[in-house]
Amino acid sequence: MNPRPGRADKKAQRQAHYAAHDAQRQEQAFWSSAQGQARIAFQRGDHVFEYSAKVERVAAFAGGLMGRKNTSPTEVLNAISREGWELVSASMVYETANAALNTVNGETIGYYVFKRAEHLLAAQAGGSR
Repeated sequence: MNPRPGRADKKAQRQAHYAAHDAQRQEQAFWSSAQGQARIAFQRGDHVFEYSAKVERVAAFAGGLMGRKNTSPTEVLNAISREGWELVSASMVYETANAALNTVNGETIGYYVFKRAEHLLAAQAGGSR
């Protein structure tokens, strides 16, 4: 006779299902991230990798600042470097959006160019990722 699974068994199955789904979602998020794209480019044999990111968003009017949001790309740039890329160039560009009389709306975009640097991978503990 085949007994029906109890509540504890069903709960364990549900938890395993959610854990597997979460792991799959995290893996997909990694491969679509800048770090994941840098790893793909490195494995593909690319010599150059480019990354861009919003660094600052500004909304202001003639009478004062309405809002400003700064975002540091340092964590992402370090993650790309750990994938075997060396930062060789960085530049910032301010792009306006919906400019109207007496207002300033826009964002600063950082553009970063990396070159392949296999010595950075060798410098990591054991060279493993």
